[in-house]
Amino acid sequence: MRDDDDAETAGAFRRALPDILGEGVAGALHVGGLDPVTAGALAPALAAVLRLDSWSHTRRLQRAEHVLQQAADVLGGVDELERVATRDDAHLELATRVLEAAARTTLPDKIPALARVLATGLQADTKVDEALILAAALSDLEAPHVLVLSTIAVHPTSPIAATAPSTGAPGWNSTQLATHLPGTKLVLSALVQVLVAHGLIVNLADHQEPAWADVGQQPRYGVSDLGRTCLALLERP
Repeated sequence: MRDDDDAETAGAFRRALPDILGEGVAGALHVGGLDPVTAGALAPALAAVLRLDSWSHTRRLQRAEHVLQQAADVLGGVDELERVATRDDAHLELATRVLEAAARTTLPDKIPALARVLATGLQADTKVDEALILAAALSDLEAPHVLVLSTIAVHPTSPIAATAPSTGAPGWNSTQLATHLPGTKLVLSALVQVLVAHGLIVNLADHQEPAWADVGQQPRYGVSDLGRTCLALLERP
């Protein structure tokens, strides 16, 4: 009886994938009582919106399915993935968050990274909480975040000295990052905030090298172990 219940729950999980990822604009119009075909005939611009939404929704489903299939290959098949993903709330939440993150991303490297997180988290009960944290971090990372994170990881000490006394101080401050990565200057503060919020970079003055604690006014960022784990999942240096 338990096996039958598990199979029924797993099948429901597979059928619910489009709902997990959202219905998009077309679904919202249906809920509002406006049929997309009728709306398209009435307004060419609205028809274009619906076509774009359809393409976008299809691509989101494809990315989520790629993650699910790659994780399933590790776990021994889609049926086994569904079985372990639906055995309790924590594992189901991990699967849902990973699929949502995959659907929204524009960074191809996140697809295999999210698949690895999902497979690892579903394989061992002791890993599910860690996998939830990694999934949350990866979900918020796109190409500019990874560029900043990778830059700090590859060069633990900035080659750019903001002031003479700071020469040789470990880490990067925001001025140094903006100089080294001019393309990120406008959004750098937002990128750094995301990396700090997820614990992927830390202020070295708060954590180590007390001899440099008084150098400059800005925080000096270094990559944390969690940050390096994310880079490894993304197969970045």
